[in-house]
Amino acid sequence: MYEDLRRLVLDGDLIAVRSKHSGWPGLIRWATRSQYTHCAIALWLDEGLWVAEMDGAKNVLIPLSQYQLTPFDVFSCPVDRKQVRDDILVTLRGKISYDWLDIWRLAINILFGVPLPTVDDSKLVCSSWAAYIWLRCGWKPAGRLPSIATPAEVVAALGGEPICSNEP
Repeated sequence: MYEDLRRLVLDGDLIAVRSKHSGWPGLIRWATRSQYTHCAIALWLDEGLWVAEMDGAKNVLIPLSQYQLTPFDVFSCPVDRKQVRDDILVTLRGKISYDWLDIWRLAINILFGVPLPTVDDSKLVCSSWAAYIWLRCGWKPAGRLPSIATPAEVVAALGGEPICSNEP
């Protein structure tokens, strides 16, 4: 239950969404052969649980309660939580655009094996943004993490099991 889950989530934890909807999430599930369709990072502010994420246009902060009817898994933050919190707050002060071109690069990479370019940190997708924050804070991923990572690749690079799940 969502209310019970809130007590387990800490700053910097990954929220890995398992959207069951068709359309864009369905394409992501099909292309990546994974249940994970979106990533965000948890952040507590004024006793409210929020997530920092890329929303399809830019980097934003929204209440996690907006996901309470969506299945998701929570994975433990791999680096210093205070450093992640501080970095998220600084990063949110500037605009990072959503990189729709990276979505196409990921698709071409998955379908045809075309190598991925170096990531442009002024334009990111949700999973690359989560990795970007943690890498800036000293994260050493467990295994290979591509320059433009899918949600499933970020989860795999964490190398662990979820600490809790939301099953509405």
